[in-house]
Amino acid sequence: MEIMDWTNQFDFGPNSQETPFSFASSTQTASASSAPMDSLFANPPQLESPQDSAQTPSPQANPADGQMAPPATKPRKRKAPTLPDDDWEPYKSHIIELHINDNLPLSEVRDKLETKFGFKAELRQYRFRISKWGLDKKVKPHEYQAIVRKRQRRKLVDTHRGELAFTVRGVEVDNQKIERWMKGRGISDHLPYALIPAASTPSAIDCETVLGEQRSPFPSTPNSTASRLATPTPATPSMQSRVIGTPVMALASPFSASYGEPPLSPALSDISVPRGPSSFGGQSPAPDNGLPVVWMQNLAPITPVLTNWAVSPPLFSEPRFPLVAGQTSHQMTAQPMPQRYLQANEDSLRDAIRQLEVIHGPHHFDTLAKMLELGVVLAEQGRFKSAEEITRSVIDAHPAGVGTTNLMIEALDQLGIVFSRQGRFSESLELFSKTFKTKTRRFGSEDPRTLLSMQSLADAYVHMDRLKKAEDLIRELMEICMRVFGNRSEKHTRAVYSLALSYHAQKRWGECELLSRQVIDVWVPTVGNEHRNTFTAKCLLAATYWEQGRWSEAGVLQLQVVTHERKNLGKEHPRTLMTMSRLVGTYMKVGRWTEAETLGLEVREAQERVLGKEHPDTLYSLHMLAELYLHQSRWEDARSMSSEVLEAMVKRFGKEHRDTLASARLLRSVYHAQGLEVEARSVEEKYLQG
Repeated sequence: MEIMDWTNQFDFGPNSQETPFSFASSTQTASASSAPMDSLFANPPQLESPQDSAQTPSPQANPADGQMAPPATKPRKRKAPTLPDDDWEPYKSHIIELHINDNLPLSEVRDKLETKFGFKAELRQYRFRISKWGLDKKVKPHEYQAIVRKRQRRKLVDTHRGELAFTVRGVEVDNQKIERWMKGRGISDHLPYALIPAASTPSAIDCETVLGEQRSPFPSTPNSTASRLATPTPATPSMQSRVIGTPVMALASPFSASYGEPPLSPALSDISVPRGPSSFGGQSPAPDNGLPVVWMQNLAPITPVLTNWAVSPPLFSEPRFPLVAGQTSHQMTAQPMPQRYLQANEDSLRDAIRQLEVIHGPHHFDTLAKMLELGVVLAEQGRFKSAEEITRSVIDAHPAGVGTTNLMIEALDQLGIVFSRQGRFSESLELFSKTFKTKTRRFGSEDPRTLLSMQSLADAYVHMDRLKKAEDLIRELMEICMRVFGNRSEKHTRAVYSLALSYHAQKRWGECELLSRQVIDVWVPTVGNEHRNTFTAKCLLAATYWEQGRWSEAGVLQLQVVTHERKNLGKEHPRTLMTMSRLVGTYMKVGRWTEAETLGLEVREAQERVLGKEHPDTLYSLHMLAELYLHQSRWEDARSMSSEVLEAMVKRFGKEHRDTLASARLLRSVYHAQGLEVEARSVEEKYLQG
């Protein structure tokens, strides 16, 4: 973000190129400019010659009595009325948003507030108020000293780590400004900079490590305890690496107006967060003991059996979990998990947070950033309720009055991901649309952080069945990624995966298969055949095979994926459970009813406990069991389950969503099978006509 250099505009000191007043005539300029400022005021230069003085009577002389009259005084500008703190408070959020976040000059901020709300104040009052709030953009000398100290240490001592970028009171400090400040004070760029005695870092300063082409989204002090305690590579997945491209993410946060303009109310609405206890009914998945499951032992090859399949294909065929960015802790190994997925990362982060709370306190940015990282790990473990709670605590602890910082944006994005994995897709769509706009304005349309939010938004559109909008956004994303990063880059490949998801939702099976194969062809040589990204793409390819009636090929891929996920994620991880649920459909297609029912009941029980009864993944498993019972002529079980699924689908997605329609077709088939034609027609008229 380009920051306006306010110091240049108000620097009227002796070194200024331009001063507001002239103390010398043109013939005196050279001598006056080289003289000390004190001498200019002690012996002010004469502005007119004696001859001129004799020809022109002095305005201060009284010719009548020969006495000197009082010096003529220029009328003083009328003092602006004093505005107490309470008068400013309703407009504080507006001023911060417009001046700090949107980088508007105070003159424009003053004009906007006067036009919209009739609030009148002088520019000097605005400047005083900004300074009193501790939000002035000008970096103070002691802040520059701390910045240079950190900068030089990172550059000359911690050379294995990335370059630092600094913000002061939420405003980025341009590197050229830092170098200019150093040069003006004779500080060498090639030597460490230390103060005697050593001073602590001012709380207004934040810094983040620039990682190659992008920055880490977590502001952290480079030499903080958290940095020393963090697990080395592979590290806890960063915020950059986790906004991955499938629509399994969510949150509600209605702006009262577009984010770029203040709403027509004195209270500026920021991205709001739903309050109160979590509505998510699931629990954490149990740690895995690594033991094999009975239904997976000694399985015969899947052989297709032709059956009359009157019911529409199952809903939610697309993979439910997102791809992850390249080299992160998602890089899997073939070793069974002794406890829980990413347990070592969780333990390390909890230790770091405890120490940071002792050193800095619970509300320090370093502490909050580590808490947010812990929320990412909990979400990746499938512990969605715990992830929601800790992410909310970061948002609630965010300092008031500093606007929407980068940390807050990432926290809201992460909360959106958690909500989406809880199946709250409409809320995720609303949140991602807001954070995407914010990142576009703050970082630019080609910044990696913006592109990740753009992909999350597109995937949320897929989940909410807004497929045309999703495809348009994904194609725009692909064009940017190809132009900026190349057509075989990780970012472009993940965008291609999102387009394949969109095609799957549109039932464009051939195009979806082609893109899925292309994604796998890129992932295998770059991240490996055992990487989570590769298996996620295989999930989508298997689902596409299934829809094309290629059940044997689908089953082979599904068994590969579920074996891998059980070994690496755990048997009760939501991702593992969803893959197992899709395998139920394949067993049914090939006539292996016993294995299908055994596996289906096991998955349903685990999903109800881990995700809750109304989670979309749980409803998908219930849908599959209802189809199973329909084909076994267990009418009452089928009708009860299909009615339950349809009711939940209408509540969650509405009547026109493709998953709701699939549930309605299933219930209609059950009624037809029972000979209840009146009820079947009622379902058709209510959901399937028009």
